[in-house]
Amino acid sequence: MTMVRWDMLDKLKAVSKGIRVDVTYGAVTKEARRDLKIKKSHANDAYCMGSFHPSHRTDLKRYEKCRRNNRVLSKFYDATYIDIRDGKKKKANALGCNRTKRRESRRSEKNERIYRGEKVSKGRIVLRTKRTVIRPGDIVYTGKKKYIVASSKNLGKQLKLADGSLLTTSKVTKIIHCGGWKTVTL
Repeated sequence: MTMVRWDMLDKLKAVSKGIRVDVTYGAVTKEARRDLKIKKSHANDAYCMGSFHPSHRTDLKRYEKCRRNNRVLSKFYDATYIDIRDGKKKKANALGCNRTKRRESRRSEKNERIYRGEKVSKGRIVLRTKRTVIRPGDIVYTGKKKYIVASSKNLGKQLKLADGSLLTTSKVTKIIHCGGWKTVTL
């Protein structure tokens, strides 16, 4: 970076006619940040560079990509068995042969299939046939209260909110869809 930096600076000065180009260092930025009594962040370092420091600063906004479409059309629910060692319900995957390589035998000492007791529920594949209107990341209002949706439940009739509580869709008065990017609170 040391050789490239000076070459980039020369090319930038040649291209920017009439605009002053200066070089600063981290130590200078650190002192300016200490004088202004602000904590270290990328935005604060950019604010501290140079000599112009406006009295009004905008708030830093952070955006995160919002997944708009889950393309998985089928979901697999594993069978449930009673573990004969402790009597608790466990998924079939937890009571499997536990081999990690195909060359390992299924009948090794890692095999936990022998502890499967009575089958409580059988495995099933559920096909998704429709989409819900309200998707994760959407903002919903009930009156004047604002909530962020984490997921939908019960074929879209209930919403699981970001705080973990449930809300029925009949109580929703306004929906703001997440358009691909959602704002993350800092």
